[in-house]
Amino acid sequence: TATHFKFRSIVEMQISKGLPSSIPFTLKRLWILFFTGVLILSSSTALFCAPQSSKLDSIHRIWLDESQSDSIRVGAFYDYINKGYFFSNSDTILPLSDELHAYAKAHNYQRANAFGFEWKGYYWMGKDDYPKSLDAFEKALKVYRETGRQKGLAKMLNLVGTVHRLQGNYPKALDCMKQSLKKYELIGN
Repeated sequence: TATHFKFRSIVEMQISKGLPSSIPFTLKRLWILFFTGVLILSSSTALFCAPQSSKLDSIHRIWLDESQSDSIRVGAFYDYINKGYFFSNSDTILPLSDELHAYAKAHNYQRANAFGFEWKGYYWMGKDDYPKSLDAFEKALKVYRETGRQKGLAKMLNLVGTVHRLQGNYPKALDCMKQSLKKYELIGN
């Protein structure tokens, strides 16, 4: 139509004069902004991921260092799972938990066993498989009862209560939460 022809003529004139038309100029701006954003994001990813990777490597080296005590090694591995895999790659949690169980058996260090069950509980809770989550947390709870670790006991009672709450079993949830609170108060936490 006449309007279309008029618009096309103006654009053709601007292009033939070497002046960018408003449409191509806007697209050029958008492309420049887009690629600038991509460049900034890729640069910041390189800057911020490298230290995280380096931090994880350091934590993992502590886990592998046999001259460290069981407590230090297992604590480092717990942090390694938490900082490296819990949120970003949860499918690795089960094999890493099994590694903690193997360590517990080889070194007769039950806290590693409790941590392994704890991570399995978190994994299954994240998958909304509450029966498996409850089973794992209750196994960790049993280990903490046997070893007398009050802080672990309080934490597991809280998590068992959380799973009961998620399942809609409010009386059991409340009972576990009250027990957890009492334990935390006893240890001053």
